[in-house]
Amino acid sequence: MGNAREAARKASCQCRLKQIGLALHNYLSQYGEFPPAYTVDADGKPMHSWRALILPYFEAGATPNYNLAEPWDSPANLKVIDQLPDIFRCPSDHHTAPGMTNYVAVVGDETLWPNTSGRKAEEISDGLSNTIAVVEITGLEIPWTKPFDLEFAKMSFQINSGSTTDIASPHVSGVNLLMADGSVRYVPREMEPSRVRALLTVAGGENTLPP
Repeated sequence: MGNAREAARKASCQCRLKQIGLALHNYLSQYGEFPPAYTVDADGKPMHSWRALILPYFEAGATPNYNLAEPWDSPANLKVIDQLPDIFRCPSDHHTAPGMTNYVAVVGDETLWPNTSGRKAEEISDGLSNTIAVVEITGLEIPWTKPFDLEFAKMSFQINSGSTTDIASPHVSGVNLLMADGSVRYVPREMEPSRVRALLTVAGGENTLPP
């Protein structure tokens, strides 16, 4: 029975990531590029996470009333943290605090998320289906509204390494990855770090996703 429940939760996690992928592509259709990892104000201070930027591209009523005219940590927007949409939480994670997300980008010049710049689809020469868009984390305690994600330059690229700088999942045997084409792949925890790194880059010339 426990295995059946976890299988259902893993499938639900994949569904939530697919919804995120659809929202990213709706944003891409409107602006001609994927959203930036975060926006900044006139002084360069981070304002909004990509998670907040794609809120308008989910179904009406599925998201809280987040105010893009104010920074993520304004009094009004801090109140929204407790209204975490199910879309940003893995149903298998029973330990992360309320309001914290399990789904993050990997930020860096080599990735889909070059900091404050949006990435055009034609820049992804490895192919959308071979490039990771969003990964799972657990235990990192990132408020879903906070403009903060994993950093490519700090990763070991090991899955479930025990470090807060790497991809991690509460699933039994692997992690769900949202690809830039909107598909979701479940990959084993044992995937070689070199393959994980290759999948995170947009123009490395690699095609390393297992069938």
